[in-house]
Amino acid sequence: MINEKKLADMVIRMDAMHPNDPAIESCWQQMVDEFNDEQDTINYLNSCSEKEIYWISSVFDDLAYKFSSKTYVDCIKQLAKKFPKVDMALEIKIAESYIS
Repeated sequence: MINEKKLADMVIRMDAMHPNDPAIESCWQQMVDEFNDEQDTINYLNSCSEKEIYWISSVFDDLAYKFSSKTYVDCIKQLAKKFPKVDMALEIKIAESYIS
């Protein structure tokens, strides 16, 4: 089960950091660890705001490796359409490479 409060707190924390702050990598790892179940992850991602997707998208490639499924790839493609201001092209390409 995903701890939504923990993820929301991480997004707030990362948003307050400088983009080059090395502590962001720790947040990324915590996020990847939090997303254990593919379907729970997809449900969670589909409920996120644009700001949350912006920050969480930084671990989309790690999640793609973890899940390696067309269902996950389709989810992030839909998120890219829903949030066109968040550039996910590279993450989608990487995710697709894991299922090819």
